[in-house]
Amino acid sequence: GGDALRGSVAALALTTAVPVFGVWLVLLLPLTLIVPANSLFWRPAICTLAGMLLGTVATLLVPRSHGLGLVGAVTGGIVFLAAALAARRFR
Repeated sequence: GGDALRGSVAALALTTAVPVFGVWLVLLLPLTLIVPANSLFWRPAICTLAGMLLGTVATLLVPRSHGLGLVGAVTGGIVFLAAALAARRFR
């Protein structure tokens, strides 16, 4: 029981962490260095929407991910919202 649950949680965490950190490294880190902190892009609502759209599209491009568009949208929205909040705080 408990070992199987821990294994499932660890697998989920790993499979979620890889795309999240990949997007951060490839997309969000350069954006924070290039786009000014006072840009409209960094407004939480705009950045979250952009993340949701990108997450949905990225999820739908992955083979065998049918029905996971909502997961991609939520994950992308959360990651981009965190980036928007961090961009204002750390500049």
